Amino acid sequence: MKLTVAILMIAVGLATSSIAAAGENADVQGFIRYADTCQHVAGEWDSELAESDRTRIQRSVMKYCGGAQAQSKALKKSTKQSRGVKDDCCA
Repeated sequence: MKLTVAILMIAVGLATSSIAAAGENADVQGFIRYADTCQHVAGEWDSELAESDRTRIQRSVMKYCGGAQAQSKALKKSTKQSRGVKDDCCA
């Protein structure tokens, strides 16, 4: 779980810097909120937490990190189509 979260946080961080440079609009701002929340929630994870807390954190990680990842893909696609942005960054 920790490795998955770490990889996702790196990908979200790279995508954030790439997409934020494209311009600040409502979609980008929403993505940034999800990405920031993803990083915050993932940082709360500790294997020694009570089961209920781990479950709550896992749900939040899935919601916010998964949402950020989906938004990242959609933003990359729409940004490329509307502005002809070159993808020099991320897979």
